[in-house]
Amino acid sequence: MKQLITSSLVYASDTDDRFPLKDSWNDTTREFRNPAYTIRCPLLPETDFGYAFNAALSGTKPPKMPEKVPLNFESTRPGSNPSDTFTSLPRPGRHDGKNSIGYADGHAKSVGF
Repeated sequence: MKQLITSSLVYASDTDDRFPLKDSWNDTTREFRNPAYTIRCPLLPETDFGYAFNAALSGTKPPKMPEKVPLNFESTRPGSNPSDTFTSLPRPGRHDGKNSIGYADGHAKSVGF
């Protein structure tokens, strides 16, 4: 999760402080991640990705309270660039009833719903 958040924040710093577009976020931020890391939820089969981008942040500048705004989160959506407005969060969460969520300020935490 930390690699996903960091790559989106570095991308934004290189593009006039704008987050990536929702339909290509994973593809456009890949160059900012360590290629040694496979970015996928470890509980899913290798063919599944397991994470999504907050579509509400597509192409926007960072929010005023980034510590409260999800940037990346665990998701049930398929594909390599999944995005939505937090509707695909697995319920119950994949990790002891919790999901990993990365926030726009760079921190991540496990959250139960």
